[in-house]
Amino acid sequence: MLLLADPFGDAPSGFKPKLISPEYADLEQLVEKRYFTESDYHLTACVKAGHVTATVSDWQGKVLFKGDHKDVCLEDSKTSYLCPDASFDFWVFILSKTSFESRNVSIAQLKEWLGEFGGVHLFHNGLRVSPYGNPGHDWLDLNLLRNRNPEERPSTNTSVGKVEVHDRKTVLIQKTDRSGFIETEAFVDLRRFAMDSLEWMARRRMEVAEKRRAQQRNVTKEVASLSKRKLDEIIESTPKTVRGELQDAAAAYDKSREKQIDRLKKEVQLYRTLATAGITAATFAHESSGNPIKIIRVNIKTISRRGRLKLLTEYDKVLKEPVENVEMAADSLGVLGSATLDLLDHEKRKLGKVEVHRVIAKILKTFEPFLKGRDVLVIPKLCIGNPYFRGSDAAFESVITNLLNNSLAFFEKAGTRNRKIVIQTEVQDSVLTLRVMDNGPGIEDIRARDIWLPGQSTRSGGTGLGLTIVRDTVIDVGGSVDAKEKSELGGAEIIIEIPIIGA
Repeated sequence: MLLLADPFGDAPSGFKPKLISPEYADLEQLVEKRYFTESDYHLTACVKAGHVTATVSDWQGKVLFKGDHKDVCLEDSKTSYLCPDASFDFWVFILSKTSFESRNVSIAQLKEWLGEFGGVHLFHNGLRVSPYGNPGHDWLDLNLLRNRNPEERPSTNTSVGKVEVHDRKTVLIQKTDRSGFIETEAFVDLRRFAMDSLEWMARRRMEVAEKRRAQQRNVTKEVASLSKRKLDEIIESTPKTVRGELQDAAAAYDKSREKQIDRLKKEVQLYRTLATAGITAATFAHESSGNPIKIIRVNIKTISRRGRLKLLTEYDKVLKEPVENVEMAADSLGVLGSATLDLLDHEKRKLGKVEVHRVIAKILKTFEPFLKGRDVLVIPKLCIGNPYFRGSDAAFESVITNLLNNSLAFFEKAGTRNRKIVIQTEVQDSVLTLRVMDNGPGIEDIRARDIWLPGQSTRSGGTGLGLTIVRDTVIDVGGSVDAKEKSELGGAEIIIEIPIIGA
């Protein structure tokens, strides 16, 4: 009955079930109130005369956050929303087993209900408007925002909501085929009001999470300090014959622990620095893949065309080579930009079937202009069949990309000529062996087993994290890594083994 009935009870053509069963009072309440009372957070927001107010309550109805227009509106707080008056109710559920242990409903029942009604539905003057909130129609980008920044953000599978528009002047205009509203300024601002409200709730929840983490860090320090004092007291209470040995052992432990903490701090700092570099690279890639590279390409073609008209036969001697070099450089920049943005594609981070040969082919096609510009010949020697494993395309792409980048970096460092990289696959006993070898200088000035450690690099400016990422990614899917200082090509050889599902 719950899956058949309109969850909000607003549809004129719908029905509202009522269960009369004194023996099962909890079921009576469930049918009457649906699952809304089981939500962990309830956002209520309204926009009136262009200004918004919002509150967030917990499952007990206690108000956690309140916000006025200047808090919620992401644009200039003096800006008004150019949409009709509207209200927004949004319920968020934390679907964890521990949170449902003491509840009257099962997590399976709630998931089924959210599967039917999850997402944000839109009502216009009391009538529900399709397709907003239908399965697959995430008009407020809940899932996209969660994929980009998953902490403290709901998806259409963990939330349900409704936007009610009170549009007496009929400012919003429906499409002629009744498939939603025409995206006028009024509709765009209605959507912005709802998305700003969601963003405000996410920010407030994130602030609480940050405070909670800070408190946990302080508690951890206090517990560690208390444990140390207790240990010292226990050691002091032991017989003198063994007290010295215990004190020496405790001191050695403290020293090794301090070294470990120092190493972890350095690793965290390195990852933060690289995260900043990654954000900068993504921004550069996004900006450069548009107008700047396009302008370079258009203008170099203009220079080439005008040069041929003016210089005639002299063009090849004077301008041909530098023009081709600029074209090749623009192609290389385009590859770096597209490859960076491609790695950030949130769809690729989803778990699923990873087809090894398809991913390798795609990476090589993407990098082709870049590799060509550096006189690098990549020779794929792929086995027969289509080996695949369970993981994410993004993770495996990072493996291949890091291995290619590693070879390129050492080609440059050693000044290698006639550069070659071989990518080879073979399958035996449901295990894929991937070998990547080159004719660079090989592994020098560092032990082969140490190349996987974070921060270990033998070249200036190197982060020492590329191969660490390769190792961790492969281990995550149940595989293993190995390396040889010299391969049959003369350079380094990286060997990766991954258990596969099929071929």
